[in-house]
Amino acid sequence: MISIIVPVYNVENYIRECLESILNQTYGNLQIIVVDDGSTDNSGKISDEYAGKDKRIQVIHTKNHGPGHARNEGLRYARGKYVGFVDGDDRIQPQMYEELLKEMEETGADFVHFGYFDDNSGRIQPHLNFEEGIFELSGRKTDFLKKFVLQETCQDYETMAYSVWSKLFRREMICDAFSRIPDYLRVGEDLAVICLCILSGTKVALRKKAFYHYRVVEDSLSHKGNGADKVAERVITYHILKKIFSEYDCLEEMEKALHVFLTLQIYGGLQEEASYGVKIPFFEIEKIETLFGNRLILYGAGRVGQDYYMQIRKNMQCNLLAWVDRDHNKISFDYAKVIGMEDIDGLDYDMLLIAVEKEILAEEIREELIEKGLPESKIKWIPPAYVYF
Repeated sequence: MISIIVPVYNVENYIRECLESILNQTYGNLQIIVVDDGSTDNSGKISDEYAGKDKRIQVIHTKNHGPGHARNEGLRYARGKYVGFVDGDDRIQPQMYEELLKEMEETGADFVHFGYFDDNSGRIQPHLNFEEGIFELSGRKTDFLKKFVLQETCQDYETMAYSVWSKLFRREMICDAFSRIPDYLRVGEDLAVICLCILSGTKVALRKKAFYHYRVVEDSLSHKGNGADKVAERVITYHILKKIFSEYDCLEEMEKALHVFLTLQIYGGLQEEASYGVKIPFFEIEKIETLFGNRLILYGAGRVGQDYYMQIRKNMQCNLLAWVDRDHNKISFDYAKVIGMEDIDGLDYDMLLIAVEKEILAEEIREELIEKGLPESKIKWIPPAYVYF
């Protein structure tokens, strides 16, 4: 049996869809534990309604203490051999737990991780940018943490999401991990729990499959508050991680990874605190002087492209003719216009600079551009440098 814990707080607009998606699983031997974390809307009543219709559902009503406390409370009632989590404003595809269970039993892993989809007002974005495999942890737990969890090298294509809802766990392991995390931790409890599971485990399976739909809700806990508040919460998580690594006698090995983690959190908070017109760069063009005197087209309006644009515009020696992106119709900045490739026909340029973080993506873009007839000699990608590392 699989126990699924569903923390619920003021999600009356989504909880029906969430519970329906769990009840419609192709694997039916489920214990569904809904923890109403002091909702002030109809979330608790709707959950009770579903419990009256299906005996697999039980609802626990508590005062509001946050998602960590709600999950811990749900674990007290879990009876399944395995445990999964679904947030009350998300939904899952019918085969999710059948597939997770199959991977658990075939691999003998302590937990299995799948990818997921971002669902932002109907715009679906898959997250599968991690290395797939079955990983024996004996003797290399810190290496696994640094590469796949804490993003020590900033290579985000290697990291897995540390959310608990993208995984299936052995019950004993996840219960022990949550029991060691303070209930007051409202942000970052997933990360601390995953670190504990890895440090106490022996085998982890990562699979490039996605069945979970994470709904991007602007007023949810993960999106609430200002940047300073979020940084403060992450600093608490940082100290808890230090304590965990110290208990497992690996703090010295993990110090750099913790530094990177904290720096990234501070950077993110600074970006949110800064006014829209004051952008704090994270990626920089290394040896920007190699671009001086060239008539440039900048390709890519993502995080790297935005940082590159600011640096290029500050240098009078750089002559930027156009900023392009394949999804230009979905991009709007108040300081610059992003156009499509079809709009650069006839431009006399010296270099098209691809502004992306990863070489593999840059190569894919290069091939696309060559197929469109752009001269290969004019296409360039410069590996971005990290401002803070």
